[in-house]
Amino acid sequence: MSDSLRVRKRERTRERIAAAAARLVMEVGLTAATTDRIAAEADVARATFFRYFESKEYAVAEGFTAMWIAAITDALRCQPPELSATDALAAAFRQLAAGFEAISG
Repeated sequence: MSDSLRVRKRERTRERIAAAAARLVMEVGLTAATTDRIAAEADVARATFFRYFESKEYAVAEGFTAMWIAAITDALRCQPPELSATDALAAAFRQLAAGFEAISG
C-alpha cells in the first residue's frame, strides 16, 4: 500500500470517528456517548479509537469543529458575490444565528 493511500485511509478513519462522536453527543449527550459507543458507531475497535484520540472529548471537539467549518463554508458560499468579504462573513453568521434561534426557541 502506498504511503499516500495509507495516509488517506488514516484521515478517513479519524474523520469517521470524530463525526460519530459529534453525532452521538447530539443524540444521547456527552455522558452517554462513551468511547465504546463512539467506536461502534464509527465501526472501529476501541483500541483503534484510542490510536486516533486521547479521549472522547477530543474526538467530539474535532467532530463539532468539522461540522462548523462545513456550515460556515456553506453559508459563505450562499452569499451574493457583490458583497465584500466582511459583509459576506457578517451575513453568513447572521444566517447561522437565525438557525440557532429556530432550534433554541
